[in-house]
Amino acid sequence: MKHLFLLVFLYSCVSVVAQKTPIAQIKDTTLVGVSTKFVPKIGGRITVSNQFASTTFLQDASGGIALFIGNTTLRDQFRNQISIGDSVEIDSANLGEFNATTGKKGTGLLQLTSDANKLRFTIIPNNRVAATPRNVTINSIGESVESELLRLRNVHFTTTGNFQAGKTYYVANQNGDSVQVFIDRETELVKNGTITPIPQNDIDLIGVLSQFRGTYQLQPRFGSDIGVEVIKDTVPSQNTLDITTWNLYWFGTTDTTKGIKNKTTQFRNIATVLNQFNDDVVALQEVTTEESLNHLRDTLNQINPSAQYASLIAPILQDQKMGYLYKQSTVKKIESDLAVNGGSEAWANGRFPLRMTINADINGKGGKYVLFVIHAKATSADSINDLNRRAADAQTFREYLINFYGNDKVIVTGDFNDDVSRSVVGTNPSPYKVFVDDAANFSVLTKELSDKGIVSYPGIDGAMLDNFIISNEVVAEVHRTKVVVPSSISSYTSTTSDHYPVTLRLLPSGATSVDDDATTNTDFSVRVAPNPSSGSAMIAVDNNSGEQFVRISVLNSLGQEVTTIINGSVTNGYGYYTVPSEILPSGVYTIRVQRNGHVSSTHFVVAK
Repeated sequence: MKHLFLLVFLYSCVSVVAQKTPIAQIKDTTLVGVSTKFVPKIGGRITVSNQFASTTFLQDASGGIALFIGNTTLRDQFRNQISIGDSVEIDSANLGEFNATTGKKGTGLLQLTSDANKLRFTIIPNNRVAATPRNVTINSIGESVESELLRLRNVHFTTTGNFQAGKTYYVANQNGDSVQVFIDRETELVKNGTITPIPQNDIDLIGVLSQFRGTYQLQPRFGSDIGVEVIKDTVPSQNTLDITTWNLYWFGTTDTTKGIKNKTTQFRNIATVLNQFNDDVVALQEVTTEESLNHLRDTLNQINPSAQYASLIAPILQDQKMGYLYKQSTVKKIESDLAVNGGSEAWANGRFPLRMTINADINGKGGKYVLFVIHAKATSADSINDLNRRAADAQTFREYLINFYGNDKVIVTGDFNDDVSRSVVGTNPSPYKVFVDDAANFSVLTKELSDKGIVSYPGIDGAMLDNFIISNEVVAEVHRTKVVVPSSISSYTSTTSDHYPVTLRLLPSGATSVDDDATTNTDFSVRVAPNPSSGSAMIAVDNNSGEQFVRISVLNSLGQEVTTIINGSVTNGYGYYTVPSEILPSGVYTIRVQRNGHVSSTHFVVAK
């Protein structure tokens, strides 16, 4: 066998001669930091391949170990070739400790690391055997089982809401003992803004055991590790009008005391994320120069020429400006201007909302929308005065929208610098309560995310600062609103921005999620009436394609199933089924139809 000081992938039968050392014997903190000493040859089964952002885990009968390859290209090559249950031998590596408390060995995660990328692997071509989780109790969690796949029985999460990438939670047992649970940004529970509710019942929790500065953390890999079904967003982007708001944190300034220090890395990361998102419209805040925005536009068009992005920046003198990027292949700008409303101190002394009226064409559907991107007054030492100014701006802006755009499809987004559920200042109500209370004219889409514990501004004082408000004319088109923690970016808040992007996906004029549109096909159709509904509603199913299995369910605006209408065989002819809209809160719901391997949807509005 030829030994390469790189990744070695072996797919033919091999005879392993060298004796392997049990993993438990190499987990010695005295080796940490000794760059000239390699750990002995070990082998084990993969328990985490590419389910986490950067770290792989493997274990043998004696214990488990984490594996981190610093070179991104080599790491991706390795992780793309392995799967859970694969047998892997590591011929040589260094032993390191990640995120240990300064001066205290043993308080971080022990992991195998590379030395100048000289890390030798062999993937053994035999049957995959997934490791069985070791049953443990919370009190028995410690160094001896670090990096192993573990199972806790009959525990419950101590918080409610939805999971968010990069956040820690706690599970507890009946005695009140608890342990941290960390949700990696790459896991299917949260990747790309996937919305997964936190279980409210007792569960068996499976995860690998990590450690962060002396605190042990269980990390689940899949929804099945915590007993939940992950509902992924399967609607293709070509069927939706996708709008993202993102505060870019002093983007474009050369002053390293403001925003991200490494401006080159920040620019590269922002371009990478926006190219991955491939949105139709991006509403931006904290853009410092038109040149930097144009450079970002040109870079995106070089990466993906078909996007044809154009750019627009607010004509204001303040250093932090709002702007737009919009894809000319789907969006045509009709006009733009500042929405001047309020007095001389309004909108942080003149940072008025930037309006852009567009004509959207998503497969022939869409039409005219009026977009506003805002960057509200920030909270300073005079927090009560700042709160009052935001509230005054919100009140004036609402009146402005009703007076001038009362019959238009209006979308307001941006950095609100306050939460829409409650204010970030003390126990005061949100300054945007005036929109929340006016349900006849507006829907504050991100309030539900905030109520579920999701934040767009991470950190100790995390809050939902980046929001979407839509007029009632847009409500029926809402598919999903989500906060996205970019899984491809490491150390996001120190390399990219202090805000997460937030995305609104619209299905203009009832666009569906599949090509054959199973809700209106001549052989099989589904109709909902009345729509909107304030009481009971009916679903009429007209089936002319033979007996078949059909599942029809109702999903809320977060994509969570709230009730099932049909889950069984449907024969030829008409069938009528009741939608219990009288017990549903006001809002926009999705009627999802699953049959013959196809999924389609239509929207249903409850208005009370």
